[in-house]
This record gives sequence, structure tokens and C-alpha cells, in this order.
Amino acid sequence: MKAAVVYESMFGNTKMIAEAVADGLAQSGAALDVVVRPVTEAMPEDLVGLDFLVVGGPTHLRRMTSRRTREMRVGSRATSSSRSSNDSEEWAQVAATGVREWLASISDVATTKRAAVFDTRLRYFPADGAAPLIARCLRARGYRVEAVPRGFLVESALGPIVKGETERAKVWGMALGDQLLAPCTCRGDAAPPRVGRSFRMSLGQARWGIAP
Repeated sequence: MKAAVVYESMFGNTKMIAEAVADGLAQSGAALDVVVRPVTEAMPEDLVGLDFLVVGGPTHLRRMTSRRTREMRVGSRATSSSRSSNDSEEWAQVAATGVREWLASISDVATTKRAAVFDTRLRYFPADGAAPLIARCLRARGYRVEAVPRGFLVESALGPIVKGETERAKVWGMALGDQLLAPCTCRGDAAPPRVGRSFRMSLGQARWGIAP
């Protein structure tokens, strides 16, 4: 079976989570052949013949990134460090393309495909993330999002990842792979999490990014 993990990452945090998810998929009972691609390199033809797709990205302003929010982050990064012209070109490419734009570029699938989504989000706002919106976009393209959108926590916009989150991402990836071995008997997608304000969630629920 073939799987792909497509991710958006500006400062390396979401990339690390994506690689951990891919490791989990590869080590699961399904023994998936997994490729990992940033959105700047993932082509629509890469989705041909896939059995499973995982898409993830960072959270900006409690939702998916946009070109404006990415440019804002690039600008704030520029004020804290000097960059060469090559670095500037690379950051311009990162700012131009994110998960939002990549999802808009892929075609609707002819037959229902299985998928899962994740995001990275600030530990101080654990109830708010981009993953549910990514899931909505995939459903609109004909994908079946079978797992509840998952959020992984970072200390700040620049990182680092909160201790233990990389390991949790790998475990999640293994669970996703094992789930693929079972025949799909569900009727419709997995229900998106009922997420409200973080202040209304218990600490345990907030830690895992889910609602009751």
C-alpha cells in the first residue's frame, strides 16, 4: 500500500511532526510505502495510485495559513536575523505556497480516497487549529477523512515542539496505518471535533486537542 504525507512548514516544526507521522505509518501493521513531501514540492500527479493521504500544516490566527499571514511571519523573522539573497528567495517561495493553495490546486478524486489531517498549534490555544479546515477542504475534493483531525503543540510560532509531541505523532501514524488494515465499514467521514473555546475544555481534553 502507498501513502503520502504532504505538509506545510515555515520553521521546521510541522516538518518534524510530518516525518514522525510518516515513520509511524511505515512501522504500522500495514507496512506502508510512505513518501513525505512539502507542499512546495508535492505535485498533483503524486496523488495518483495512493491508498492513503495525510495532510498537515501550521495554524496562523487559529486557522489555515494564508499568503498574508505567511508574509507576516517571514517579515517578523527578518527583523530578528540577517539573511542572504538565496535565503530571501527560499522564504519568498515558502510565503507564496501553503496548504490552502495546494489544496486548491489538486483535482477532485474520481473515487473516494482515505485521508487524515493534522496541524501544529500553540500550546496556549490548544482548542484552535487548522486541521478541521484542512479536513473540510479534502472532503470537498471527495476524500474520506477517517480520523478526527489532530493537533500537535508548539511552544511558540518559531517552536520548539512541546516535549512528547513528536512521539505522539509517531504513535498516531502507527494507529492510522493499523486502521487501514480494517475494511472501511463507516458511513461517512469521522465527525470533526466539537471544538469550542479552550477555556471551556478540561486540561486533559485540551492537551489532546479534542472535545467531549
